[in-house]
Amino acid sequence: MILRFYFFLLLTCSYQLSSAQDCFIWNGFSIDWTYNHRVNRIGSYIEGDQVFNTGATGLGRDSCHFKTYYTQLSGAGLKTQELRQRIVFLGEEHERITKRQLLKFPVNLTNGQEPQVVLNGFDLVSIAKADKLHDLTVRILEQSLSDDGRFWEVNLEASLLVNCTTPECELMNQEVHYQLDLFLLLIEFPADVLVEPLRASRFFNWSAEDKRERSPMLLESAKGYNQAGIQGFEIALDQDHWILATELSSQSLGDNRFNIALEYIANRWNMKKDSYHRNHSRFSKGLAGEAKLALDLLFMKLPGQLVPKSFKGSIIWPGKNISAESSAAVRSTSAR
Repeated sequence: MILRFYFFLLLTCSYQLSSAQDCFIWNGFSIDWTYNHRVNRIGSYIEGDQVFNTGATGLGRDSCHFKTYYTQLSGAGLKTQELRQRIVFLGEEHERITKRQLLKFPVNLTNGQEPQVVLNGFDLVSIAKADKLHDLTVRILEQSLSDDGRFWEVNLEASLLVNCTTPECELMNQEVHYQLDLFLLLIEFPADVLVEPLRASRFFNWSAEDKRERSPMLLESAKGYNQAGIQGFEIALDQDHWILATELSSQSLGDNRFNIALEYIANRWNMKKDSYHRNHSRFSKGLAGEAKLALDLLFMKLPGQLVPKSFKGSIIWPGKNISAESSAAVRSTSAR
């Protein structure tokens, strides 16, 4: 396996939200196709007061159901900034491509309380061709105030490893070209707001005819946390796999309790007969495997009114290796 590392400074547009406006915090997503595919496009994010889901398959036509979880925060008097950061992965199959970036948010801190940056979603798009996923990791490594006190600096790392050796792949073309848009939210807290980072992870395996039921983890705290933002995620598979469904989410149940979902489903025992398009799914197959999934969480005890919300819907994708950049791969609605 070849490792490639890149480091450079790149800041895309950001904009300030006034403290009088509502704040929307991303709590993760789920997506479920009716049979398994290469990754052509997958995403879930919040931008401004809109919430988005994206999804596209490779060759096979299919339908997916999606859900984005988020929280609307009102009346908290928070200062927030949003930033959309684009990362381009260029390389070859079997190579882990790693990008590291330094982001700078202008700040004017007056109360001694350090701000925090959380992910407000992501959108991974294949530009050249769709491949099977082996590893996708996004992490906020460090956050600190710049030496001159004018910027909150965030070190971000993202890595991608894909491969494709099955008949539907372009076997003579080993090029990898994906685009990853990350959506980040900086939150400036009032004084004495309690925050705590925690990494939740799960290891599991599956058979070629997977019959597992989803089983979220329950996390409890006695510190009064009412929100669990996401600061990073990891999908690490034992080899390249198709994707049928995945869920990465942190949902507040109230009373200091949170459901944490870490799921990846590469195949399902009944996917051929229960698929949206049986003529295409008859070629699908199952492959046993194992995975490690993780979420970097930031637990917070926030003031104001918090309302858990979700955006759910479906996408019918025509397949045929159509470009994943098409607007047909995107669904959106108001976050309010």
